[in-house]
Amino acid sequence: MGAYKQAVQEAGDALEDKLNELAHEGNVTAAIFLLKGLRPQKYKDRTETSFKIPNRLEDWPEDARDAFIAQLNEIVADGEQTVDVTGD
Repeated sequence: MGAYKQAVQEAGDALEDKLNELAHEGNVTAAIFLLKGLRPQKYKDRTETSFKIPNRLEDWPEDARDAFIAQLNEIVADGEQTVDVTGD
């Protein structure tokens, strides 16, 4: 592990330990933001939505498919999520 990754790991470990102490004092906002930055895979905000489409999107008329995809992309417009219409 490189020196930078090791330092980030150690900082995250120490901050996570301190977060437990700070939580009892009610002073956790800064620690939460730091943890989100150091360990987004664990602490990022998450939203999951799933649904089934009765027919394959590939079979839809192109204009209807494009409009549907555009509407889905508006729902996830925060830039962290995308719409996968490949079925993979």
